[in-house]
Formats: sequence, structure tokens, C-alpha cells
Amino acid sequence: MVIYCDPLFQMIYSYTRKQALENGNLIDVTEQAKKAGFDRQNLHNPTCQHSCTVL
Repeated sequence: MVIYCDPLFQMIYSYTRKQALENGNLIDVTEQAKKAGFDRQNLHNPTCQHSCTVL
């Protein structure tokens, strides 16, 4: 993977989608979304997931 580095900015921290899924900050709802007609990967954060579940 190539990361473009602007000389004026220095990356302090990087947090990937994979990391967020692994630690529970994102929830994969792709299978449920497919049943509703969506054809792309769908991810929710726990707050959104809770709101959708309550409704």
C-alpha cells in the first residue's frame, strides 16, 4: 500500500475499517442489508445499530 505523504502534514494516527470491525466500533450488517435489497457492504456503528434495532 502506498500512502501519499504531504511534507506539510505528518500522520499521527491511523485507524482502519478492519480494526474498527475487530474491536466492535463498527458492526457488519451486510447480510441483513442484502435481504432489504442493498448490494454493497453495510456497516453501522453501535449507536446506529441500537437505534435501528429499537425501531
